Amino acid sequence: MTLIPRFNVTLLFLILWWPPALACSPPDPESKPVVRLAAGELRQLAVVAWAEARGDGYCAMQAVAAVILNRVQANPKLYGATITQVIHKPFAFSVFGRRDPNRVKMAKADESDPSFISAMLAAIAALGGSDPTAGATHFAVAGSRPAWATRMVLTARIGAHLYYQSAE
Repeated sequence: MTLIPRFNVTLLFLILWWPPALACSPPDPESKPVVRLAAGELRQLAVVAWAEARGDGYCAMQAVAAVILNRVQANPKLYGATITQVIHKPFAFSVFGRRDPNRVKMAKADESDPSFISAMLAAIAALGGSDPTAGATHFAVAGSRPAWATRMVLTARIGAHLYYQSAE
């Protein structure tokens, strides 16, 4: 008797259809920042990327940094006109939630942590225009179903997150 494995059709569809992540890039020393930087904003960008995605590595941290920059570029009136404004917009990033354990860890993030150095490099690469999310302005943990995602187009899956941009 030959055993033929059964495939879940939905799972097979997702595997074949799932948007691939664009390549993550190292920082390019020749690139110009895609947004204006104020003092301290590179570190802020890296800290949020580190707090949101350090468990998934460099590419995931670059993706989070790219989302922040995409928000600055996409709609400054809605999301904020600077990195600082985007990051500190209420309810924009879970790491600022009162109960999120990463909130306390963010204050202690520094160059003694190798994953924070990776986050700095990922933030620099994103500032130089590297965007593995294909223009995403939102992300959520895979498996969650935020209400806003129904109005968005899935652009990538990187690590534990799904990345989305406006369907408009």
